[in-house]
Amino acid sequence: MCLCAGLAVCLGVSDAVSATGAKRVLMLFETESNLPASVIASAALREVLLGKVPSGLVDYDEFLDLDRFPGPEHRESIAAFLREKYVGTHIDVVIAVGDLALAFMLEHRGDLFPGAAVIFVAVNAGTIAERRLPPDVVGIVMHTFLAPTVELALRLQPDARQLVVVTGASDFDRSWAPTARRELSRYQVRLRTTYLSGLPIAELLKKVSRLPHDSIVLYVSMFRDGAGQAFQPWAVAKMLSDASSAPVYGLADTYLGSGIVGGHMDTFEAMGRATGHLALRILAGEHPGMSELADTSANYVNWRQIQRWGLDAARLPPETIIRFKDPTLWDLYRWQIVILFSLIAALSILVLALLIQARRRQRMEGELATQRSELAHLSRVATLGELSGALAHELSQPLTAILSNAQAARRILKSDRPELAEISGIVADIESEDLRASEVIRHLRSLFKNDAPRRESLDLGTEIADVQRMLHSEIIGRSVRVINQVSPGLFRVRGDRVQLQQVFLNLFLNACGAVEQNASGERLLTIYCAPSENGTVQVCYADNGTGIGKDMIDRIFQPFVTSKREGLGLGLAVCRTIIQAHGGRLWATNNAIRGASFWITLPRAAEAGT
Repeated sequence: MCLCAGLAVCLGVSDAVSATGAKRVLMLFETESNLPASVIASAALREVLLGKVPSGLVDYDEFLDLDRFPGPEHRESIAAFLREKYVGTHIDVVIAVGDLALAFMLEHRGDLFPGAAVIFVAVNAGTIAERRLPPDVVGIVMHTFLAPTVELALRLQPDARQLVVVTGASDFDRSWAPTARRELSRYQVRLRTTYLSGLPIAELLKKVSRLPHDSIVLYVSMFRDGAGQAFQPWAVAKMLSDASSAPVYGLADTYLGSGIVGGHMDTFEAMGRATGHLALRILAGEHPGMSELADTSANYVNWRQIQRWGLDAARLPPETIIRFKDPTLWDLYRWQIVILFSLIAALSILVLALLIQARRRQRMEGELATQRSELAHLSRVATLGELSGALAHELSQPLTAILSNAQAARRILKSDRPELAEISGIVADIESEDLRASEVIRHLRSLFKNDAPRRESLDLGTEIADVQRMLHSEIIGRSVRVINQVSPGLFRVRGDRVQLQQVFLNLFLNACGAVEQNASGERLLTIYCAPSENGTVQVCYADNGTGIGKDMIDRIFQPFVTSKREGLGLGLAVCRTIIQAHGGRLWATNNAIRGASFWITLPRAAEAGT
């Protein structure tokens, strides 16, 4: 039942094909089925035909094997087989591949495939010239002229002195002898020509291995050697190339991958494509003539063999087709390399720009730090100028006391019996007052100096008390009561003594100015200190003055913003810059009842790295 069903399907397909008017093409190969040339040509031909015939295509292949069995008995048996096989099957086009296939087809065309158009491919131009072909027999000629290949070899080997021509012992191989002698006779003056024809393969390989390096080996074909052993011509090309001591050239593109340097040839792929296009034209009803068909031959070389023999590729003729050239990284990844190097260049420019910017920023930051230091110094000088009266008073007190003590000591010494104990006490008072004056001068000198900042461990209570003592006269003169709740020894910070004292000095003076409008007994400044979160210590200067206006609370630390009539508006801006440089914060708030508070946070010395 299965067999009957299969036959029914086949008959149905056959009827369907007939009904649709499909075109039938038969390819006759003169060789056996595994010859590379036949495989390449038929694949290229089918690639063109399949899908191009509007009504469909049915193709057949037949391999005549006439190169190995050239006798008339074999030809007759093949003809009988084909006649019986294709009886009742109409063939539209027969494609004869090779000289022997064309001769077979011309001999049996009438009784095998009557009415079929005949196309030939891979037939030598010399064979076509010798035959009188019917007008309806056209095809693609294989240009196997030997002279262009020798010219290519001479371009690559200009110092060559010998030409060795290699052919086999089969009828096809021997048919090349007269053609070769005729075409190569022009080189007899320049090249000593030797013909190695019909030798056993072992003897042939031995001879080519002993050739001088200035030789050119021209391999034509070898289907059979002198010992009767059959070969594939491409396999012989490989054996010759491996054994030869001189470069080997050939006529077929199937030899290129087997080790020959190159030659002037038609590729079987190009011939197969050209044959496919020709078959399409004939199936479409055209009748092209031989003169209309293009020449597909060109110079081909194997790049690996060029490199192996050290030949100069620059001497190749223009438009030579190079095979087996390993692509460089540039050939494989050209756009990727361009993009990569563009990115590297862009990144390099970006990095360079960032380095330049960083250097400029460092220079600007250095200049800004210098300007901040100078501004802080000028601010200190301006502040001390405002305190000149108070400072003069602070100095005048110890100086007056020293003068009074000195005068008293002089009077005692003029007495008849001076009291040494009283004189000793006077000297101690003079020493104490001198130290007091020296301390005031030391503070003035330190505040007037413009040295580079120096970080050290400082006690907040001591530094605040020092500033308060320096402002003693100013505080008394303004009738301000100061409540200092910061005890020495409780909190230590790391910073520059002069800069931090400048901040405390500025906040002292601002608080004294803020309470001036209060009654004499109601002017109060409270200073207290407490630990804060994140390892910081917080200092607060709280006064009971007029407070800070709502329009000033957010701008009071900006440069040139002040509520004083004679102020420059730089003191608080400088103070905030100093505190920020110490890793802290400075801000102001209005008190709930009256006055304002200025808050400072600074990292404690333990967290600052001491």
